[in-house]
Amino acid sequence: MATIQATKLPPVKSGQVAPAIDTVFIDHPIVRRAFELAGKHPDWTGLQVLDVAMNGHVETPPDFETMSNDNGYIDWLSPPSPFAHLLKAAFAPNLTEEAFDARSDEWHEVIDAFGSRYRLWR
Repeated sequence: MATIQATKLPPVKSGQVAPAIDTVFIDHPIVRRAFELAGKHPDWTGLQVLDVAMNGHVETPPDFETMSNDNGYIDWLSPPSPFAHLLKAAFAPNLTEEAFDARSDEWHEVIDAFGSRYRLWR
């Protein structure tokens, strides 16, 4: 199976749970599925998108590292990745821009909530 390299993706626009992107450039199957769903169902909430995208991956230890590090993030869980914007929409829609940082305690709470909901990394 060929590995598809990640490319820089557009930012999330106001009111979107995820940016509109061409999913062929996404190197992670869960992330790719989430953005396919977000594109097909723009009225879905972040949690609805994630609930379907995570189907079959619950209670797994997924690695969200990206194959390309020229995007400003080293994995899909870290801001400013587009998937991090989806996690923010799902688990912390009122998170401030200052707290939307991989090093913040608030961001770690978002990751903990994501992991807890889908029983990841246990």
